[in-house]
Amino acid sequence: LLAQALKQRSALIVGHNIKFDMHQMLNKQVDVGQAPLACSMIASWIIDPSSGGYGLDAQTWKVLGLQKIPTSNLIGKGTGRSSMTDVALATLVEYACEDVDATFRLWQRLAIALGDPQHLDTEAVPGAVFKEQSNMTSVAQLYWQMEMPLLKVIMDMERSGVHIQGEYLAELAGEIQQRLIEIEEKVFEDAGERFNLGSPKQLGAILFEKLKVHELLGYKGKLAKTTLGFKTDAGVLDTFAEHPVVRLVQEFRELSKLLNTYILVLPQLIKKSTSRIHTQFNQIGTSTGRLSSNDPNLQNIPVRTPLGKKVRKAFCASKQDNVITSVDYSQIELRVLAHLSGDPTMIAAFQNGADIHRETAAKILGKDPSLVSSEERSNAKTINFGIIYGMGPQRLAREQGIPLAEAKAFIEKYFLNFALVREYLDRQKIHAHQQGYVQTFFGRRRPIAFSSGMNQAEIKGLENVAINSPIQGTAADIMKLGMLRAHHALKFEGLQTRMLLQVHDELVLEGPASEVSAVRAVLKEALEGVVSFAVPLIADVSNGPNWLEAKSS
Repeated sequence: LLAQALKQRSALIVGHNIKFDMHQMLNKQVDVGQAPLACSMIASWIIDPSSGGYGLDAQTWKVLGLQKIPTSNLIGKGTGRSSMTDVALATLVEYACEDVDATFRLWQRLAIALGDPQHLDTEAVPGAVFKEQSNMTSVAQLYWQMEMPLLKVIMDMERSGVHIQGEYLAELAGEIQQRLIEIEEKVFEDAGERFNLGSPKQLGAILFEKLKVHELLGYKGKLAKTTLGFKTDAGVLDTFAEHPVVRLVQEFRELSKLLNTYILVLPQLIKKSTSRIHTQFNQIGTSTGRLSSNDPNLQNIPVRTPLGKKVRKAFCASKQDNVITSVDYSQIELRVLAHLSGDPTMIAAFQNGADIHRETAAKILGKDPSLVSSEERSNAKTINFGIIYGMGPQRLAREQGIPLAEAKAFIEKYFLNFALVREYLDRQKIHAHQQGYVQTFFGRRRPIAFSSGMNQAEIKGLENVAINSPIQGTAADIMKLGMLRAHHALKFEGLQTRMLLQVHDELVLEGPASEVSAVRAVLKEALEGVVSFAVPLIADVSNGPNWLEAKSS
């Protein structure tokens, strides 16, 4: 009956977390087809991306002042019921009807801010650049022309899933477990005693009371403590990373996280009916607009360490004649910075196809790019990406292992050569202080609330958010529009290749090897043509039997 009703009507379908409902309906062969969709949860988030609490109960109370029947009244601890099928029908009907009523009332309020979508050009290519002549607000455009079309794309990706090699991960687990044992034994040998390497209290005592790593490295600052002892978090370990025991501890932690977060867990997440992993993509998981993922979280797979990269090898083509395709925006955040700041030096480097890091080092050091050493290029690369996150000389000195005075001089010369970058960053901070928000190129806002009682560290932290959010958020919006264009183009061209994953600035696809050439052309046109900037957008496309080799080719 529901399937027939949906086919006969073209009215707007509204739901709170509607993607979940659509998955459940599709599991029962009920498809909403081409009906227009609205999600009140995504609407709540896009209108106010920093408040949190986007669940139906929280939003009903916040927006309508109504207290819904808590789910915990029906199932969960203390009820004796673990499933909705255990709930009495009359109680379930009341709960379900209240959900529908609350969603409808909530949408009536939220729709005022989002406008009427009926005037949208339904024949337009999804992901097309926002109309310059439009009576829609930026928030409404983001909602109707980006987020809601993207919801269906994400659904397709979630249902497609990705194939992984469980046997390979089992072998990798054994390799890492052996390395963890070796690290432990070496640390115990250097420490002169055995202890619990996973205990911050015991580790702190070994590092700072017994080995005195801070004294050996000439550290003059005060060691941070908690009620349990010396702090040994990642920031502390970074400070003393020159000491061999500290480096071993860092490796131990990274490998332990890799093992327990991915290598041992991924095989357990393989769905028996599809033999694939189906991660969930979350549109409201970040304040900048980036997609996040969970079950598993694929955004945090390490990519810089050799063993971290090996995890990607497990994500492979499911058929012998298929390939994995990776398409990755090249230096997207720096290109966004170049356009938003209008800095002529940075723009010229990208327009000429130069190595931006080598060019940066050459400008700062006053030498020909061909004479820039790999170390000098590395310093410039760290600054290029670091300024997006408010990097100061202390962090540059620490990360690059150079004297503080040298780091200060390097940053000062950077801003002398990229003067409009500094002006842009200062302008963003002033705007955040005066207006209480910053926004992306496409109008996505990030509220930033300064208060009179804040200390300098808190103010500096929010100013860094003001600098980073428009850049990272614009890059995220570009990726979303690229996904929409790519999804549409692949189907329009009749190609079997489909998108499977989106991780930061990268899309991962799978399809027949015979389509590689056509897919490459489609992806480059789709992603590189998203928006017209002062600098070109570059999408690097590569292929391989698995994610690692596709990314490396």
